[in-house]
Amino acid sequence: MDLTHLNRFSARSTLRTKGAQGRGPVHHPRASVYKGAVLPALTEFWHLSDRLCGKRLVPFLRRILPSP
Repeated sequence: MDLTHLNRFSARSTLRTKGAQGRGPVHHPRASVYKGAVLPALTEFWHLSDRLCGKRLVPFLRRILPSP
């Protein structure tokens, strides 16, 4: 306390935040699942469905595409 004139809680908080500066979360890009001719067709269906989320896009695709 004499050296920094901070109590121990303030000093600990200051030291903790100083070490974490400049570091952000690490983002790892995911590998692409759809490749080739599937991706443009899937993107087109996504735009036609008014950009539905994947959970709601699946029933939309099942109605449009014939089942094998």
